[in-house]
Amino acid sequence: MISLHIKAYEGDVTAQYELAKLCAQIDDSEQSVFWHRQAALRGHRASLKYCQDHGIDLYPEKPPREKLQCRIFPVGSLGNYMFTAICSNFNGKWILSMHEERDTWETQGGHIEKGESPLGCARRELFEESGVSDADIYPVCDYWGFDSNGSACGMVFLAVVHSVGKLPESEMKEIGLFDSLPTELTYPQVTPHFFREAEKLLHTL
Repeated sequence: MISLHIKAYEGDVTAQYELAKLCAQIDDSEQSVFWHRQAALRGHRASLKYCQDHGIDLYPEKPPREKLQCRIFPVGSLGNYMFTAICSNFNGKWILSMHEERDTWETQGGHIEKGESPLGCARRELFEESGVSDADIYPVCDYWGFDSNGSACGMVFLAVVHSVGKLPESEMKEIGLFDSLPTELTYPQVTPHFFREAEKLLHTL
């Protein structure tokens, strides 16, 4: 399924249609609808008919952040990474950041810049969004994030933090330390998946 997923993500319309059917078979309706929509937008007749028959809007409005979903894959499975996310642990507590325009918590992370590696991006974003520069950083997993408007691949990292510095000037207004994930999450359908994978790795270190 991973190879089919990669082909679909790279724009192979036949793979998108086949993946849509496969997702329907395993009761993953969100992904099924997503891939039918992607194939239909590229002119696949069967997916066009599916979308018409099921009333699926090919051009939906941009959904809110809480609608973002993800699927987890082993490290190195996907490639074409656009984003990183960092699950940061300091003395048994998880460090989360709060954006200045929101009142919800999120991991550190962001867009990988041109010429930057996923690990390099993770180190930069970790400092910019939490003030942490002293940490051991480990790759955890790949992820595919999607909503009704689009999708992107990223890599999740675990940061084992040794000391916490001052939060630099950025779009983040504060950080918080938590024994477990709070309920007020910016990406409630994504962040718990990242932390479950990060915790698995943390327990092996």
